[in-house]
Amino acid sequence: MKQHHLLLLGILFLISPQCISQDNQSIYSSKQTYDWAWMYLRGDVKDKKLEKQFQLIKDSGIDGLLILLRGEPMEEFAHKVKIAKKVGLSVHVWIPTTKIHGGRNLEKEHPEWFQVSRESISCLEKPPYIPSYKWLCPNREGAREYLIEEMRSLAKMEFLDGVHLDYIRFPDVILPVGIQPKYDLNQDKEYPEFDFCYCDVCREKFKQEHGIDPMDIEDPANNKDWVEFRYNSITNLVNDIYDVVHAEGKMLSAAVFPTPKLAKQLVRQDWVNWKIDALMPMIYHEYYFEPLSWVGQAAKEGVDALNGKIPFYSGIFTVWIDAEEMDDVVEYSKQAGAQGICLFNANKMSKKQWKELGKALNKQ
Repeated sequence: MKQHHLLLLGILFLISPQCISQDNQSIYSSKQTYDWAWMYLRGDVKDKKLEKQFQLIKDSGIDGLLILLRGEPMEEFAHKVKIAKKVGLSVHVWIPTTKIHGGRNLEKEHPEWFQVSRESISCLEKPPYIPSYKWLCPNREGAREYLIEEMRSLAKMEFLDGVHLDYIRFPDVILPVGIQPKYDLNQDKEYPEFDFCYCDVCREKFKQEHGIDPMDIEDPANNKDWVEFRYNSITNLVNDIYDVVHAEGKMLSAAVFPTPKLAKQLVRQDWVNWKIDALMPMIYHEYYFEPLSWVGQAAKEGVDALNGKIPFYSGIFTVWIDAEEMDDVVEYSKQAGAQGICLFNANKMSKKQWKELGKALNKQ
């Protein structure tokens, strides 16, 4: 039995019988800690092998999976998810949100929905950093409705327990310090080619609210109104998605940047103020040139900021963690007050890592 060290208060406060099905209530409220893993499904894996993999994950102490939807047929995806649920795992569908992903055909159909940089160039024409960095504007009504309806349709899927949002943000106006050398960058401030969104809709909406075109702001990085406009653009979209997902009796969770300060500074996420059932901040320490112990420090910052209103699960990048360090990282998260951990990702874990994780999560 897993050591019961914290009550999952956030779930109990946020989930009412009117919003979430009785089955989902029992899944989350019956455990005092909860642990997750991100995962993608390989198309060529046989059912028996997949069930064995899911059983290993469950036996190691993981309770829920966030499974990536990669554009495969929904029947195929549903079949594999049901195998995970058969062994007792909860499953949220993991889905990129404002950043487009496989299965969407929006670049030709709705090029006007995409974000525009402070250089007045669409991310379709000049994606920041990498070719796949193409982002929908959260203030474009057509794009908003598209995303909201997409999440509603996923929440209607009976075989799922919830929807897990990823890339629910603006593009990185500043990359994590550990990633900048990869792109030969030194982002000591916000540069126009990475600063979004300055499309006609965002500009007009902000002008109506504050009386100035954001293109005319002398120092946009330090203009409180313009900065908060971007925070609120994402927060309002999350809140609307939450409403439709809850209307279908499902939970909403999200992968976010590691601390409240970094999330705001780098990608305009004000996740402390989101309406959501669970957060999985990606505390990937090496991206920030930090030691493993930073997992505890970053988790404490998030837990303290949330003050119990939303459950916090420390996102752990397992590629950087030796098997013998699994106990340390679980303990760092536990001592910080997190409700559990979330592994990135289940596909990359070695047998030794699973064994040591199991010992850490199943301590008496």
